[in-house]
Amino acid sequence: MAEKTFKKLIECAPHKDISAANRFIVSSCFTCSVDDLVSFVHRLGYRLGAQLAKDHIALVKNQFTLASGKFEDRFELDYFCDVAGTDFYHDFMLVYDKDNFYQEMIKFNPEFSFTGDLSKIRRRALAALRSKSFSDVGQGVSYVMSAVDTALKKIGVDPDDDVGGLSKLMVTTLSLMDEIGGMQFYLPKAQELNKIINNLNIYVDSYHMKTSELSIKYGLSFKGVHQVTGRVRAAIKEYEEGLSETN
Repeated sequence: MAEKTFKKLIECAPHKDISAANRFIVSSCFTCSVDDLVSFVHRLGYRLGAQLAKDHIALVKNQFTLASGKFEDRFELDYFCDVAGTDFYHDFMLVYDKDNFYQEMIKFNPEFSFTGDLSKIRRRALAALRSKSFSDVGQGVSYVMSAVDTALKKIGVDPDDDVGGLSKLMVTTLSLMDEIGGMQFYLPKAQELNKIINNLNIYVDSYHMKTSELSIKYGLSFKGVHQVTGRVRAAIKEYEEGLSETN
């Protein structure tokens, strides 16, 4: 069984144990020590390291000061304890003085909701379903999703960004599965695609660089450079002739 940690608990907000820990901190007027909080959280059934405990106390204190200072006599401690130190604190601050405040607070109350906004609910449910369902069909989908996740991050795209109720990671993976799902084929290593990119670069550079310069840049003999550019030209001709035949 996976170890229960306070760090993972915070990621699953709102939760009654988060509210309890925050009330423990606030009720001490922020005088509780790191050891006090570690011990209290341990009694709730979670492991908590000293540094994370120290950081959480400081964060809750800072958020309490900001919220109580902003809302003064309208500040409600119980609602604050449900969200303090979690991703939902900022949502809480945005809706606090709105007319629909109490309706909105239901989202952050652990008695009514497993989490706050629907996108986070969707991500949590997806993680659970993916773990369960994909284990029945092998690791292939998990490998693809992991690869897509890495690829999106490399080009500066947040895999969790929402697109019509689904994350970009899920949309991209679904598209791949629609196109190639059910096929059995060998997927070569990236070095095969890197070779194509390298040949493409040589061909493009040949329009403004001498063969001697290309030879030095790409570590090829003169003959090797000419072979590459020749193959690319032949590939372009074959491809474009094929297109014209189908039109």
